[in-house]
Amino acid sequence: MKEAKIYQINEKDYTHLVLFRRKGFKEYKRRFRNEADAKEDCAAYNEKLLKEGAEGVHISPADRHKVLAALRILQGTGIGIVKAAEMARAQWESKGEGAELNPLVWDFLEYQERKKLDQKTVNDYKWRLKAYLEASKAKRLEHLTPQSVQAFAFAQASPASGKNMIKALSAFSSFLVRREVIQVNPCRGIERPRKAKKAEIEILTPLQAWWFLRKLERAKPECVGFYAVLLFAFLRPSEAEGLTKKDFRKTTIKVTTGKMRGMSRRLAPYVPSLRAWLERYPFAVPSDRQQRQCRELCPVPWAPDICRHSGISYRVTQSKDLKAVALEAGNSPAVILSDYFELVEEPAAEFFFSRIVPI
Repeated sequence: MKEAKIYQINEKDYTHLVLFRRKGFKEYKRRFRNEADAKEDCAAYNEKLLKEGAEGVHISPADRHKVLAALRILQGTGIGIVKAAEMARAQWESKGEGAELNPLVWDFLEYQERKKLDQKTVNDYKWRLKAYLEASKAKRLEHLTPQSVQAFAFAQASPASGKNMIKALSAFSSFLVRREVIQVNPCRGIERPRKAKKAEIEILTPLQAWWFLRKLERAKPECVGFYAVLLFAFLRPSEAEGLTKKDFRKTTIKVTTGKMRGMSRRLAPYVPSLRAWLERYPFAVPSDRQQRQCRELCPVPWAPDICRHSGISYRVTQSKDLKAVALEAGNSPAVILSDYFELVEEPAAEFFFSRIVPI
């Protein structure tokens, strides 16, 4: 058997260390100022170790007293301590069998009201637990299983509703665990409903963007500047509609209006290709009718914010700086990474910003 050993150390005021380490045992570590005290302590600990746990885990004095008390209680019954533990475990596990769910739900709701929980939350719990009992036909406690909870959650109208159902049932189950009605919360570890993966955004290829601007030049020259801003500064139409002449600076465009979802204002890039387009076709906001006519000239079916999505995709590939592009676009770096990163190739990005210029 592995025993505690004495080690020489060179620490302030201490010269010897008594150390015992073994898997399954509590670590023992003591420092001493002289070898005699260390030897005495080491011998005492090894004797204690031999008596209390030569082949098993170290038993603390408190736990040892509990074991001795249990043995005294069982004395004369003919039941060993292991058998008694097995009987107690079986009784605990079967404690909730046959219990009606409906009274337990009302006990849970009354408990939440006594806690002075927000009434809106209590009503939500009440509605969701009632829906579960009715839809799943769960009448008794043994019907509350991980399988039934997960199946009911995935049957909800939306992933958010399914998650809220699990939240309510988990709170109810935790209440039952605390009351020792059940042993384990059945909602623990079950899979939560997830939102369907967002469809990949639609963008224009460099040639499609070039052809779109060419068609606008021929059919709607007064609208070219507006759509060039949407493409190269990746603005939303509502943001571009609020621009004034003073918003166009030397290298940036100040954006303060429109349906921004993140920042209340930002500086969009004023790239050389956009400047070339605006020198030829001054910026002007087209009417709603003109915008509908321009969308029909797009070489692909029009999608909401297709110009903005295209510009951001090429910009992030060109710069490789997610934070900078996020500031320019008014998004978070996480959105830029998930929606736009590596959506296009570098040659396409170079063509988009350098070759799409007025002839």
